[in-house]
Amino acid sequence: MEGLGNTRRTPDSFEQTQHSSNGRRNYPAILHVAVISTFLIPIALFPYMAARRQIFILQRKIEMLEKDTQLFKDTMKVAIADQSLANAEISRVRESGQLSMERINQLQHQVSKQESERTVTEKELRVGLRQLLDETQHSRYMYSGLFFVVQRNLTACLWVIYRTQTATLRALGMSLADIAAFMQEVELNFGLRQRHDHRGIDRMRLLALRMQSLSQPEDHTIQVG
Repeated sequence: MEGLGNTRRTPDSFEQTQHSSNGRRNYPAILHVAVISTFLIPIALFPYMAARRQIFILQRKIEMLEKDTQLFKDTMKVAIADQSLANAEISRVRESGQLSMERINQLQHQVSKQESERTVTEKELRVGLRQLLDETQHSRYMYSGLFFVVQRNLTACLWVIYRTQTATLRALGMSLADIAAFMQEVELNFGLRQRHDHRGIDRMRLLALRMQSLSQPEDHTIQVG
């Protein structure tokens, strides 16, 4: 009973208790919000700032990658253009090489043809030259024999004239000297000077000199060989 009596409260004490409870419940809530806000706002902003900083770094990297990509694209365009020019130049050089090879083959064919023709021409020239040399040698032999026959006959005729017609000896001597000079020139031109005896021309000149020096007919013994 005493316990129940102790737990009873008066209206005044209840009002005071309720008023004191309301005061304690309002003040600590604001304080709690302020304290919590003081700790939670930096904690909440720190990931945001870190994420913002990371996003900024990533944006810078993306911009750098875009610049590098654009530079790579430009480089690739230049490389492709250079490659196209190089391919065109290679094609032109290849065509020039093919034309040069065709030209070289044509020249080789022409050279081979000319070489064959030259060989045939040389053979024909050798045959013709051999025939000409044979004919020249034959003509030389014929002229040599004819020359000695004419020389002998002419010397005999001059000897007869010398014995019979002394009046014309000087004129004949001059003619004989001219004939001797002509025969010597012919010998030199035909190369007969070394093959045959040329003393006959000297004897003809000596005879011409004697004939020119005579003024009266005399009985001279002239040896003609």
